[in-house]
Amino acid sequence: MIEQKLTKREKKVVQMREKIYYAAIELFTENGYDAVKVADICKEANVSLGTFYNYYSSKKNLLEEYAAAIDNHLEMIVDFVTAAPVKDRIRQLMITKISFSTKWVEFAEEANIPMGIVVCKEVYSKDSKFSRMLFEAIEQGITEGVFKACLDIEVTVEMALYIIYGLGSHYRFSSHGFDINYRTDKIISNFIEMISVDKK
Repeated sequence: MIEQKLTKREKKVVQMREKIYYAAIELFTENGYDAVKVADICKEANVSLGTFYNYYSSKKNLLEEYAAAIDNHLEMIVDFVTAAPVKDRIRQLMITKISFSTKWVEFAEEANIPMGIVVCKEVYSKDSKFSRMLFEAIEQGITEGVFKACLDIEVTVEMALYIIYGLGSHYRFSSHGFDINYRTDKIISNFIEMISVDKK
């Protein structure tokens, strides 16, 4: 596939979005989300208020983009997991999603972002790349006879999202003694076992 080159105008748009985006993330981290106003972001990025609103509808929109970036990172592992057995693929997808979701929680805690904003649709959406990849993997597993034929795939994907959300929330609100990696491994193993055909 030939990579499409960006025009000068398109490059300028990307550069301006990134300039505003990184200025905002830095300010959120340093001062806390609530303390940062759009005017502060404009000052940090050296842009006008009008320019800001040409690229973002609000400061919450910047957070949604940050959260969406977590989901986009899943593309990096697609080539590695596509050829893997379906159970291994689901395990790797869920582990990666939890890893990025944990990073989102850590950022949200550092920037003092309210939980209602942390749990935004971009992190735990049924329409995300993660959800689509998981849906396809479960569908393939059913076709191959690895997973139970009676599974409702949409509900099963939703269960996986609840697992990720639950682990992320528990990680945020628990003491530092919570071993996220150990719990992730155990819970994902149980989830996969639950949807798998009993081979006994």
